[in-house]
Amino acid sequence: MKLRLAYKLGMILLATVILSAGISAVIISINTRSAFLKLVRENDIKNARTIAGSLEAYYEQYRSWDGIGEVLENPFTIAEGQRGRNAQPGMNPMGQMGHMGQMGSRFPRGSEGGPLFRVLLAGSQGGVIAHTFQQELPETLGQRALDKGIALFHDGKKVGYLFVGSMIEPAFGPFQQAFLMNVYRSILTASLIVGIIFPLVGIFLMRRHITHPLQQLSEAARGIAVGNYNLPIDNTRADEIGDLFNSFQQMAVKLSAADQWKRKLIADSAHELRTPVSVLQGNLEMMLEGVYPLNRERINGLYGETLLLKRLVQELQELSHAESASTVYNFSVTDIAALLHSVIENFRTSAAAKKIELQFKNSNEPVEVYADRDKLRQVITNVLKNAVRYTPEDGVIQVELSRQLSGTAMCSIEDSGGGIPVEEREKVFERFYRIQQDRNRSSGGSGLGLAIVHEIVLKHDGKAYFEDPKVLQGARLVLELPVIDQFEEQACK
Repeated sequence: MKLRLAYKLGMILLATVILSAGISAVIISINTRSAFLKLVRENDIKNARTIAGSLEAYYEQYRSWDGIGEVLENPFTIAEGQRGRNAQPGMNPMGQMGHMGQMGSRFPRGSEGGPLFRVLLAGSQGGVIAHTFQQELPETLGQRALDKGIALFHDGKKVGYLFVGSMIEPAFGPFQQAFLMNVYRSILTASLIVGIIFPLVGIFLMRRHITHPLQQLSEAARGIAVGNYNLPIDNTRADEIGDLFNSFQQMAVKLSAADQWKRKLIADSAHELRTPVSVLQGNLEMMLEGVYPLNRERINGLYGETLLLKRLVQELQELSHAESASTVYNFSVTDIAALLHSVIENFRTSAAAKKIELQFKNSNEPVEVYADRDKLRQVITNVLKNAVRYTPEDGVIQVELSRQLSGTAMCSIEDSGGGIPVEEREKVFERFYRIQQDRNRSSGGSGLGLAIVHEIVLKHDGKAYFEDPKVLQGARLVLELPVIDQFEEQACK
């Protein structure tokens, strides 16, 4: 049987509270009994000292302990007798004993009729003379026991030992037992209340503040599983569950963006692939039906469409690799000045075909960045390819590299073409986007080159953006990459 989290937490809470209450009850009971025993023993010693003087007076009066057994049933009346004799001459302690027959003058008796006040009188040698204990006691006490008693003296001679309650027996009398039972019942009642009410309150609060929010999160997760990214979660918490909600919402936002990216990529790819495929299909059908002649010119046209398809698929693959988090970048110390010079030299032939002048301005000093050399070459190649494509004949392309005080290498590529409207400068980095005057696929490209540039530059912690032209009045693209200083270079190597 699969138990839900609420039941598991409830059982854990219940077991914890019951165990804690039980342990607390046992510890409190033990400590209470120990403290109460100490209190009783101190009180018994105090009573013994009070009674000792009266018993010594009794011995002085009668010169023996004869008849002391009856007196021990309420030894405090001896002191009363002494006070009475002082008030009424001729009255002895035993004369006062006549009042002991009245119940009001006696100590209360236990359930079995015995006195609740437990007193024992032993002789000077330890022999038990009389006592009021209910249980059997030895006839003679040892020296260790006598040392705990109150010694009684007559004319400087030890005539006996007095013990009260716990001085001779480490146990409680009926009164003390009744008191402890009341304390134990109170502890048990409090433990039961804590063991029942606290778990119920804890389970209620746990369901409200823990399991219910988690249930909401579970329902939201099931919604995301079916493509519903609108989470009806009102998160006002500032604890760990609140952090979990925030992380979950961030995940949902990213999943929603990824899902939209996937849908848009599929739609854009289908749209871009549809035209060359339709051209191929239409021409081939016409050739099969004999409408178009099967000649070299027609085949060359179809071959051009296949090259377009190949280029589009290749750029889609490159964009996928650039955006993928699993793509491995082989970073190393790279001289971007040397890399720019190499790529520019490769483009001189295609630029010369359109009579375009390629200019490269640099301080002739190495500008080193920490980058993937092949990926960075791809970025520069895509940018120069666009610049050559959009620059008219007899135009100019100027590439400039400089090291900024902010610690970045800034590479600008500016051409003498038609430029890019301000409102479209950010959109050109989107997939398949082409500015309005370049909608023709043959001259405007696939619309993926700058998207690839943007993603690769981001992976290098850099920036790629268009700004107003400064020299040639065309389009000006700026690439910024963080440079490394001498110490960072040594660390990279």
